[in-house]
Amino acid sequence: MTHGPERWGVRPDSEPAAPPVRGEGPSSPVTPSRPDSVIIRPMPTASEAPSFEALSMQSVLSRARDDSRFAAPEGAPEEENRRTALSIRGLLYLAVGILVLGVTAGALWVNINRDDGVDETTIVKPKESEEAEIRTPQQAVRGYLEALARGDIEEALTFGPLGGEEGSKALLTSEAYAATPPEFRPSNIRIATDDVLATEVNVTYALAGQDVSTAIRLTRSDSGSYRLARTTVTIRMEMVGGDNLPVLLNGVPVKHQLPLEVVPGMYVPSTGLTYVTFPVSSNITILSLAYDDTATFTISPELNGDGQSAFQKAAQASLERCIASRELTPTGCPNGIVAPKPVKPGSVKWKLGNPSSAFSDFRPSLSSLDQTVAVATVTLRLQASLDYTSGQTGDSDETLIFGVSAPMLGGDDVAIPVTWER
Repeated sequence: MTHGPERWGVRPDSEPAAPPVRGEGPSSPVTPSRPDSVIIRPMPTASEAPSFEALSMQSVLSRARDDSRFAAPEGAPEEENRRTALSIRGLLYLAVGILVLGVTAGALWVNINRDDGVDETTIVKPKESEEAEIRTPQQAVRGYLEALARGDIEEALTFGPLGGEEGSKALLTSEAYAATPPEFRPSNIRIATDDVLATEVNVTYALAGQDVSTAIRLTRSDSGSYRLARTTVTIRMEMVGGDNLPVLLNGVPVKHQLPLEVVPGMYVPSTGLTYVTFPVSSNITILSLAYDDTATFTISPELNGDGQSAFQKAAQASLERCIASRELTPTGCPNGIVAPKPVKPGSVKWKLGNPSSAFSDFRPSLSSLDQTVAVATVTLRLQASLDYTSGQTGDSDETLIFGVSAPMLGGDDVAIPVTWER
């Protein structure tokens, strides 16, 4: 056996390697040695360890089964999830807090701003219930008219809805209807329709000293009970120049420009003033419910006898003060002249040339522009004498028609201010 490198192959002094047995482990030729190497590497045999390829494959499979290298960093996902949960929980708490605060603020605002006062002019009518008595058309009409005859307007209004939605309900009270005299309430009621399914009932009754024949319309509810189609009439008063004039109907203050809801009866207008009243011709009488639209009534106030007398006395007293003045043009007086020369102060003397006839044709009335103001005209002969500063004298004599007016809102104890106009 010789030392040193030699060509890979069959050595002469050795036997050739036997071929590997099928089924046994892998084998390979003897690994040749490096040049100048004395290390002898034995040739792997079937009984020795697995080949390099097998070991490499086993290493790859081991690494594939080992998933520890794919594990996420510890703590990062949990911390992020914890932050997300805290953020969502915080938003929920904030939303709930805002909702509770809004509800609390709303409840406080309603409790502070609600109005617990009772509007005495508002009529609350009970709605028809299933337990209510089932009325026939005849019973509904008779019940309504008999309630008015008794003066029970609240009971009458339960037999149906109001005629208008916008009309004032100031007159739909027991106090207001109590001012209606009994003769102006329905009486001697006679039903002329016998049909128990009728939606219009003919009826006759007495009111305001006359027989009234009318047809009253009805509606049928789901329960089969009948109600009046309307229980009131909508009216409106017309009065030229009455914006400053107070108006009462049956003693109840109302605004004459607004529509009013009323039931059949008589309504007497008044002013509550001493000198301005309404004549009987302005009384409003509602005989029935047979009005399709708003009924308009013209009312005209007048200056009563006391007002005429008080106005004339005030005008006469004012004129007397003016005649007693020593000025050329007294303030607020009908008398006045323009002198051509300077006048000596206090030298003017006035005189009424027609004292007996000045107020003989005094016919006062209320102004069409303002029904609280009395107006009239008078014819006056005004005479004046005066001294000029030059020592000369002068005189004036003229007859003119003057207008005189005064507000009449006061009473006996209130002075009436008079205004004169040329």
